[in-house]
Amino acid sequence: MSEKGGDAVDRGRNSAAPARAFAPACIYYDLERVGAEHLAAARSRLPNAIEIFPSGAVREARVDESESTPSARDPLFLVEFYDWFERVMTHLSRAGDEELSAVSPLEVARYSIFYALAQEAQRWHALNDMLGRFAPEKILWVTEGATRIPCLSGSSASVARVSSERRANLPAETTITQYVIESARKSDWSVRAALRSRLYPAVQDVRWLQARAGTLVRRGSRPAPLVFAEYFPNSALGLIPIAERLEREFGQPVVWLAGREQVVDALHSHGISSVLLTSLARSPRYYPLSFQRRARLRDLSSKIGALPEELFDQASGPQGRRYMVPAMQRVFNDAVSESFFWIRAFADAFLSLKPRLVVSTTFASPYGRAAALVAQRRGARSAYVQHGVSALQKYDTSLCQESMLVWGDAVKRSLVSGGHPEASIHVVGAAKLDELAQSGALTSEPLPAQGRPLRIVYMASRTAGSFVSASAARLALSAIAGASALVPNAVLTVKLHPADHTGLIPRWLSDYPSVVLAAGKSAQELILDNDLVVVVSSTAGLEACVARKPLVCLRIPGLSVDDFYSDYGAVLEFSLEGEGVAERLAQELGRLRESVDAQEALADGRSRLLDDRVGGARGDAAERAAAVLHTLLQDVVS
Repeated sequence: MSEKGGDAVDRGRNSAAPARAFAPACIYYDLERVGAEHLAAARSRLPNAIEIFPSGAVREARVDESESTPSARDPLFLVEFYDWFERVMTHLSRAGDEELSAVSPLEVARYSIFYALAQEAQRWHALNDMLGRFAPEKILWVTEGATRIPCLSGSSASVARVSSERRANLPAETTITQYVIESARKSDWSVRAALRSRLYPAVQDVRWLQARAGTLVRRGSRPAPLVFAEYFPNSALGLIPIAERLEREFGQPVVWLAGREQVVDALHSHGISSVLLTSLARSPRYYPLSFQRRARLRDLSSKIGALPEELFDQASGPQGRRYMVPAMQRVFNDAVSESFFWIRAFADAFLSLKPRLVVSTTFASPYGRAAALVAQRRGARSAYVQHGVSALQKYDTSLCQESMLVWGDAVKRSLVSGGHPEASIHVVGAAKLDELAQSGALTSEPLPAQGRPLRIVYMASRTAGSFVSASAARLALSAIAGASALVPNAVLTVKLHPADHTGLIPRWLSDYPSVVLAAGKSAQELILDNDLVVVVSSTAGLEACVARKPLVCLRIPGLSVDDFYSDYGAVLEFSLEGEGVAERLAQELGRLRESVDAQEALADGRSRLLDDRVGGARGDAAERAAAVLHTLLQDVVS
């Protein structure tokens, strides 16, 4: 572990608005995952400090008192930030940077740049938030690795001074120190890492030669009319039912083009062979940037530096410009350089495969965007197949594929509002939920009457995650556990969120020995095995609706969650505010159990939700998607 020297930030003495509260010290955890070792190390450096986390950080240890700042993955933060980002991209396009390549690397890198810049803007806002809310004398900024942070660069330190001059009753200065926590695993492997860095190019050469030789032997020079290009293993697996339908119903084989070896391995585990993208490329490593492209990158950097002052007023203010511009130059340079690689790699691959239709489940990754844009450049068509729940936000509508296969009408409306032609959007349902929909249709029945076991499953949200704090998680758990103990013949099973590593819920469940902590079963299996599903904020609620199970959402005081279930009347909402929560919840569950009308009202709401969000969840989404892709392919051929 190491520390970087602290910078003193002058807080100013002659300003008008006092800070909301004073705290002598703050610790900011600039980490995606905060473990007990991080907390102990930081607290030993700065005891009795206010602890502050990005709202999306995963906390693996208990934090009793803490504050949060907006996360760079917070939808509300992203919506606001995207408007500014769009103006930046428009400005740079007008400046002529679309000429960087026949396929625009700016468009390929759009989302990589967007999310990286959102992270930089979030750090800037976090710094100003701490200065404005707590006026601390000291800030300990905790990072893992040599993360660049705004308060320790020379320009941003002066920015902080200027931005705080209008505040009164503050300390004369704030000392900000970066505390770098090196991973123990990283230090243990330092020697191996050094060797690997020297050997890696040679190993890559050998792997490339082996993969290329195998690919040439298997494929020869045969064209591949239909290509599924995937970078994420789970997304690739979600396309398997569609590929099987294409082969079985239309005799159309699919060539799988994998962006990395994890996808190859995932498909191989299901008996499916695939081609590694780099095995079709001319070089196993990142293509060297040509002199012309390096000059273009320098020109892009210069144009970013020349962006007008007024462009930064909303996002970070005139002072924040001095921090954001260097960050933007770094982010754009890295993302566009990577885009050049994917563009060249796909150009080489498609020269060999000669595809007519390229399909991908990703619209945001450089891999998926390069696949679509290079395909279009070569005269082929491109299609996007929705894989996960859409936030229906403006920043989710910048797809570059020509055709879009989406789950439901809600996503279609969102894409149309984002400027996509209605005819290019096809509602097919969610293929990965087909089996659940078919099973749910078979097992759906009214809740068991009094005297019979009532099986309840609570799908817990991530404790101390993006939405649910540790205290809120305990409140929700105690409510449903206490209520189930009061409902006759109720049996409660709790399913941990897969990203919850805090160990808090198992510890709290020691107070409720009759509650079962699920192990070894998937969320879908548990939903099918139970009669009633309870959530706070979870996409498992959608799976419950697909399985035709009654859904209960626990509403935590002060927590605003846009989970869309209530918009359709598909959920029984219960507020955890006030006294006697467990008793009141038990009464609500009892009334739902006894009222056929209430259950039918929820069923009607589920139908409306499924029609709008999942194409009716009829269990035939793979078949519908395969039919659309076959038609698109035939249109290209004709």
